[in-house]
Amino acid sequence: MLLDIALGIIISIFVSKLLNIELTTLLVFVGIFFALLPDADFILFLLKGGKAGKRAHFHRDLFHRPLLYIPIGFIMLLPFGKEWAFLFALTSLGHFIHDSTAFGLGWGIRLFWPFSKNYFMFFRFRVGGEKKFPFRPVYNLNSSEALRMADEYGDPNWMRNLYFCPSVVLVTELVFLVLALLLLWLY
Repeated sequence: MLLDIALGIIISIFVSKLLNIELTTLLVFVGIFFALLPDADFILFLLKGGKAGKRAHFHRDLFHRPLLYIPIGFIMLLPFGKEWAFLFALTSLGHFIHDSTAFGLGWGIRLFWPFSKNYFMFFRFRVGGEKKFPFRPVYNLNSSEALRMADEYGDPNWMRNLYFCPSVVLVTELVFLVLALLLLWLY
């Protein structure tokens, strides 16, 4: 989540430069909102009785479908201005890259849905309290394989172990957030 906030700030600065528009507080806050928006499905997941345990990444089955989410959002926002559409597309893309790579903290996203129902993750390695996790540059998992991986390697206390205890993930996300705030301050 902290990395998504940092991405929202950095991408807001980038869009401001790219489109030669003023970097306003509104632009930055909307950038942060857009960067966090795909995880709104986590709230729905919890409201439907899901738990923030080993299988919490399955909240990603609603909005974490970039081939539909990004173009639909882009088109819906174009009438409000190209800056909002670009900001949405770039922050969403950043969020999906984050969720499908080493620090995605889950078992990937359905990157190519509707063409593939598989979960993809890249450069995934052990994080937090997980058991020994076999590193591979690319994982392509069907639903049952993703469930098996979550059950076998997942950390039921991932939120506590990653965000409320010293961890590589926490330090990395804090560094990115501090860098984003520094860029914002210097801008």
